[in-house]
Amino acid sequence: MPETRKYILRVVVPARDLKRVEKALETVKTKGCLSFYSKRIKHFDVRRDLDSLEFVYLLVLSRDDERKLREMFSRILQGTIGFFLLYVVE
Repeated sequence: MPETRKYILRVVVPARDLKRVEKALETVKTKGCLSFYSKRIKHFDVRRDLDSLEFVYLLVLSRDDERKLREMFSRILQGTIGFFLLYVVE
């Protein structure tokens, strides 16, 4: 059995880019993660599409799964102002 580690995944995207990450977030949820929270932050009254959406999960991943997750979110968020953080919890 491969060695696993606990990770925190934080994804922040503008509301207009939610469709780009929805499928990836569903994939994360199927891996048996623990969702800490999801939050919408309003920045401008007249530009609701620029509201920030933040999702935070606790995951248990092997090194291969961690690498695949990084590649997937890097590919999906390329060209957007969204970002993700994936770091080890110990």
